[in-house]
Amino acid sequence: MGAVIPILIEGFKEAGHFELTTSASVHNWMKATYLRDIVESEIEGVESLQTIRSTSDLNSIEFYDIMEELQRFGAEFLGVNIPDPDPNWRNREHESYSDKIRL
Repeated sequence: MGAVIPILIEGFKEAGHFELTTSASVHNWMKATYLRDIVESEIEGVESLQTIRSTSDLNSIEFYDIMEELQRFGAEFLGVNIPDPDPNWRNREHESYSDKIRL
């Protein structure tokens, strides 16, 4: 995902979203947008909790699903092209990319 963040930063700048112009802010936005989970709470009086998963917990299929979402978002809302990190990933989906590539 190293190449994705700079592309998104440029797209956000062009779109006037200056609050998303650092690597940290875009990384946090991606996690909050694509890695948010709602879990049932065991705390009395609290029905559910929102959590944000770690990018290191993603398996290769989850990683590339998020990449495809980012590609669609970038094209539709920011007018940027985010290339595939590995065009042949579906041929190697048995491998774990989570140790090699991080959001």
